[in-house]
Amino acid sequence: MKFHEIPAVIDTLVFDGDKSDSRLHYDNLYSWGFDSEKDYEEQEKEINDFVIDNEYYTVYMWCDVCGYDYWIIRQEEGNYIQISVSFKQEDIPNNIIEQLKNDLGKAIDKAEDLENDWDYQNFIQKDLGN
Repeated sequence: MKFHEIPAVIDTLVFDGDKSDSRLHYDNLYSWGFDSEKDYEEQEKEINDFVIDNEYYTVYMWCDVCGYDYWIIRQEEGNYIQISVSFKQEDIPNNIIEQLKNDLGKAIDKAEDLENDWDYQNFIQKDLGN
């Protein structure tokens, strides 16, 4: 199976049409942020350090690198977490699909945990002066 055909069997992965970079993206973004710059930077590192790698693909999380000042101070909103899968070859054996689903599930669980670590409602209330 070609990597860009995988969304037909894992419908939460999206192919952006660019076959040159061999990536698929999870179809959901997760919000995250912290009130303190130190906590924000630690979380940003944790997101960017998340990697599941094998001989066929790499599942990883990433976020916008504009940083604390841009997202929390100027934008007054949280950053986002994107989960992506980078394939090491165009042809992927069918027998790795279950493992890919499991690895994607681990990344989703981690992103959900990181999103839940941020008290967004408290952030909004402080921002509104309430």
